[in-house]
Amino acid sequence: MTSEPARHHDSALFHWRITDAAGATVLTGLDVVQVDDAGRIRRLTGFFDQAPAAG
Repeated sequence: MTSEPARHHDSALFHWRITDAAGATVLTGLDVVQVDDAGRIRRLTGFFDQAPAAG
């Protein structure tokens, strides 16, 4: 994760990134999660940012 989760009622969102073995960013995005009354994930929706150009 690249941000602390921001919570509001039963929802939270956070930013993340995926890196390769050398530590270079491969993909970034944002996830929104909704939890039930027991705190279990009810729904997870992911959004991908634009991937870096292949080089």
